[in-house]
Amino acid sequence: MDELAKAFLAAGPGGLIAATLFYFYREWAAEITALKSKIDQLQTQIVSMLQAQLDSEPKRRETLDSLKRLIEDQSAMLKGRIT
Repeated sequence: MDELAKAFLAAGPGGLIAATLFYFYREWAAEITALKSKIDQLQTQIVSMLQAQLDSEPKRRETLDSLKRLIEDQSAMLKGRIT
């Protein structure tokens, strides 16, 4: 890396500008890489959560159907007591 900086500086004022731009680009590239890594991690978590929801869907439906049947049975029993 030092050789690259020396080469930029040896090129004169244009080299100094190029070295400055290269420095900021390198910092920006590192930040972008870190953000991409974080995004990949969050996407993996989201996919995992969605997959868990899909996997639990049949059980949820079964539970709701059971509750519906219980409420219908209870309603029928109460209607039978009232009449």
